[in-house]
Amino acid sequence: LNTTQTITVAVDDDIDSFLRGFISRDTPEDDRRINDITIGYVDSLQEMGRVSYLVSDYLFFGSASRNPEMAGIKGAFFGSILTLSICLLLAFPLGVGTAIYLEEFAPKNKITEFILGCGTICCFWYSWSGGVYWYFWSAALNSINGRCSVSVDDNANHYHLISRCHSCRAAVH
Repeated sequence: LNTTQTITVAVDDDIDSFLRGFISRDTPEDDRRINDITIGYVDSLQEMGRVSYLVSDYLFFGSASRNPEMAGIKGAFFGSILTLSICLLLAFPLGVGTAIYLEEFAPKNKITEFILGCGTICCFWYSWSGGVYWYFWSAALNSINGRCSVSVDDNANHYHLISRCHSCRAAVH
């Protein structure tokens, strides 16, 4: 009681856009999202040194919100962790158990050979597509910097992608 307390609050997204220069004060008042009175008030707060640019903890600890200045990644982060945990708990034992069964206990016949062949093809395509995706993104990003050239060699129906970059010397077969 009988004291002055200083608190820090987040500004509205329109004020933040104005302070960062995305909304111009030269635009007619009817064509922008904040009026002249608000701009005057923000200018007076800036002159008094009451406006500061801080990294908001809402970014890390805030959840989904309709207000952009209050939104954060907490909900998305924990949702992703929960989804990954459930997938790991279900898919990993199922995949390892299936592999052990097919290799060690299943009778060798056309059905099991077909299933093993499908698994081999899927495994090959997943690993190949991931490698190519990584390779082309790294090559594209490095070529923007002028440090990379890519050559594609068709040799016996296999594409050998060779990078001549300093930062991404790799071959994807």
